[in-house]
Amino acid sequence: MPLALLPSPPVKLMNQNHATSAIAPPTQAKSLRPAVDVSIAEVLVRGQRVRYTTGGEGPSVLFLHGWGLGHHAYRRGLRRLANLGLRVVAPALPGFGGTQELPTPEESIAGYSAWLGDFAAAARLTSAIVVGHSFGGGVAIRSAVDQPGLIRGMVLLNSIGGRWQNKGRSVGMGERPWWDWSKHVPGDVAALLSNFGSTMPSVLEDLVPNVVRNPLGVAKVGRLARNADLATELAILRSRALPASVVHSGSDGVVPHSCFDSICEQLGVVGEIVPGNHSWPLTHPDVFAHMVHEFACRLPAESRS
Repeated sequence: MPLALLPSPPVKLMNQNHATSAIAPPTQAKSLRPAVDVSIAEVLVRGQRVRYTTGGEGPSVLFLHGWGLGHHAYRRGLRRLANLGLRVVAPALPGFGGTQELPTPEESIAGYSAWLGDFAAAARLTSAIVVGHSFGGGVAIRSAVDQPGLIRGMVLLNSIGGRWQNKGRSVGMGERPWWDWSKHVPGDVAALLSNFGSTMPSVLEDLVPNVVRNPLGVAKVGRLARNADLATELAILRSRALPASVVHSGSDGVVPHSCFDSICEQLGVVGEIVPGNHSWPLTHPDVFAHMVHEFACRLPAESRS
C-alpha cells in the first residue's frame, strides 16, 4: 500500500495571479524509511553507454535532474518514490554523469528532448510521468510536447522555461542579469551545507566530476537553461490538457517566483509552494516524494501505467 507521507491538509494561500497551496514543513512530515533500494543500470543510447538510477514497481516516473548534477544527487528522494509504489527511471542527461554531450547542432532544449525519446526507447519505457527539477523541468516541458505517447503526466519542480518580471515588464529569463542570479546562489549552497552529512556527498559525487570532466559543456548548458523561453510549448500542453503539477519553493531566488507564476498561468494550473530553497528536492526528500506520489495518485487509472 502506498504510504501517506503528509496527512495534514494543505493550507491555502493566495497569490496575485492564482491560488497556491503550501504543505507542512518537512519537520512535520512522517519520515519514510526506505526498504526498497534503487540501483544503477546501463543502456546504450545512440551507441553510447548511459547510466541511470532505477528501482521499484508500479507506474513509471521518468526523473530529469537539474543543471550541473546527475541522478546520484537525488538518490534519497528516488528511493522514497520506489518505496511508494512507483517505478523510478532517472538518467544522467547528456553532458552530465558521464553521458556523452550532445553534438553542437543539437545543443538545445529540443535536442535534449529528442535524446530523451531515444533513451526511453532503449530503456523500454513506453509510458511515464515525467518529473523535472530546474533545467530538467525545461527538458520535461519540451519532451511532453514532442512525445505525447510517452508522457502521460508532468511534474515541474522549480522549473526553468518561464518569464521574469523586470520593473513590471514580463521578459524572457535571458534578460535577467547574471549578478541578480548569482546573488541568490550562496543561500542555496548554505541550504545544502546545512544538510552536509546526508546531501553533500551525493551532490559532490555528481557536481565535481561534471565540472572537472567538461567545464565548458557545463557552462554551455547553464546558458541554455538561462535563456530557455518555453511559452509556446506550455501553450501547446495547455491545449492538450496534459495533467500537470507545478511546484516551487518559497525561498528560491535562483529561479524566481515570477518564472513559476508564468508557467502556472501558461499551463492554466494552480501551483503549489513548499518550504525551502532551489535545492529542496535534495534537502527534503520526503517532501519531494510526497509531491510526486500525490500527483501520481490523482491521475486517471489509464494514465498511471
